[in-house]
Amino acid sequence: MRSNLLYLFIYTLTFTIVAQPVDKLMTISPGYALLSLTLWVAVSSGIVHIIHFWPTKVR
Repeated sequence: MRSNLLYLFIYTLTFTIVAQPVDKLMTISPGYALLSLTLWVAVSSGIVHIIHFWPTKVR
């Protein structure tokens, strides 16, 4: 349960960082806004993936 809250926090934090530029990009070009949201999904999913699988990594 704690890890789910951590993941939710990471998604929320990264979205708040990305949301304001996306709002400005929407007025310029919806394509750039879609590209920024795709980048947000990739980066935040990567962060969550690293945090989730880091403790089980065999060294």
